[in-house]
Amino acid sequence: MREIKFRAWENNKIRYDFWQRCDLGNYLNSIGVFKDIKIMQCTGLKDKNGKDIYEGDIIGLPANYKAEVFYDENNVCFALDTDTDYNPCIGRYKVIGNIYENKELLQ
Repeated sequence: MREIKFRAWENNKIRYDFWQRCDLGNYLNSIGVFKDIKIMQCTGLKDKNGKDIYEGDIIGLPANYKAEVFYDENNVCFALDTDTDYNPCIGRYKVIGNIYENKELLQ
């Protein structure tokens, strides 16, 4: 069975310990707290260096292309936001940043 993991963009920082340290009951009772927190799910895939790939990650592709990883609700899958036609094979790409800390990589 695949482990389901999350991380959060909170207080201008990526936090991998978000769920372990939060009191979910208090968060749900005060849903406004979530407006400044962006939660990202792990895709279950790893890059060519063995690093977990999460929603919001920026992936380096062949030929110096870059793409954001996002959840495609229409097709119920994780996908790459790119104009090119790449096949998301495990171990082929490298995580080079994320959309919160490295926005400039997509420009």
